[in-house]
Amino acid sequence: MSVWMSIGGALCVAITAVGLIASWRIWRKSGAGRGIRAAAWSLIPLAAYLVGAVGLLGRIVSAVVRFAGSFVFSPKSWAGVAVLGVVVVLFLASGGLPLLNWRKARERRKQAKARADAADDSRQAVAVGIRSAPVGTAPAPRTAAPAPTAAAPSAAADDDMSDVQEILRRRGIK
Repeated sequence: MSVWMSIGGALCVAITAVGLIASWRIWRKSGAGRGIRAAAWSLIPLAAYLVGAVGLLGRIVSAVVRFAGSFVFSPKSWAGVAVLGVVVVLFLASGGLPLLNWRKARERRKQAKARADAADDSRQAVAVGIRSAPVGTAPAPRTAAPAPTAAAPSAAADDDMSDVQEILRRRGIK
C-alpha cells in the first residue's frame, strides 16, 4: 500500500468534511443555489479518493520528483539541455520554422491584395472621370453627384482629382 493510499483517505475525508461545513454556512448566507454548488465542490476530494485518483496523483508527483532529482545531478541531462540550446539558436539564425510564418505570409497576402484593390479602384475612378468624348461632340453631363464632403470644384480636373482623393481616403491611403 502506497503512502498516498494510507494518508490520502484520511486527508480527503477531512477536506470533504470541512468543505461540507463551509457549504452549509454558504447555504444559510447566500441561498440554496450557491450552497449546493459549494457542496458539490466539497465532495470532489472524497470522490477522487474513492475512484483511486489520489493514488494516481501520488504516483505522478513521485515521478516528477524522481525526474527532477535525477536531472539536476546528471551530466548527460545537462548535455541534452546544451544541445537543445544549440537547436534553438540554429532555428532562430535560419529564420525560424517555416510553418510558424504562415500568419505573417497570410498578412502579407492580405496587404498586397488591399494595395491591388486600392490601385484598381483608383484606376477605375480615373477612368470614370476622364472619359474621352468622340470628336465633334460635347462631353456627356455627369449623372453622379459629388461627394458630400468634397467642395464643389470649379474645373473638371479638380472634380476628377477629388473623386480619386475620396477613394484613397476611404481606403486609408494618403
